[in-house]
Amino acid sequence: MKLKIWTKIKFSFAYKKAFDYDQEKEYQKIIDTLENYRTLIDEKPDAFPDYYILLGEAYFRLTNYHLAEGLFLKALEVLETTKKLNENETAYLKLYTYRWLQITYQSLEKYSFKTRYKILSEKVSYDTNKIRRTIKEYFLN
Repeated sequence: MKLKIWTKIKFSFAYKKAFDYDQEKEYQKIIDTLENYRTLIDEKPDAFPDYYILLGEAYFRLTNYHLAEGLFLKALEVLETTKKLNENETAYLKLYTYRWLQITYQSLEKYSFKTRYKILSEKVSYDTNKIRRTIKEYFLN
């Protein structure tokens, strides 16, 4: 039991450090820091639902679009089932992730954008008007 708690505490510190690296645009350091905990997170992905988003952004910034795509898709999968976030937080992170996925697909030039768009459109499972209202209510007031 103590080992699990200690591991979670260490990961929390590493996670905060990864956010600090993001502010400093140290993308390889984000990857190095977060990949050390990949096995732990994969076992219980909803513990830190935005883990895959942060890691995906870092891979994207280093032009590793295929890994970024996989991580963004995993983030969306986790966001569908997580109970850790409230409805508004989940909707915001889904919207944010879809935007990153769109940018990633535009960067994957050798793949048909039409095919990628079809994948995106099939995955959309949220009401965009509700998200707009949420963003306006929580962030613009």
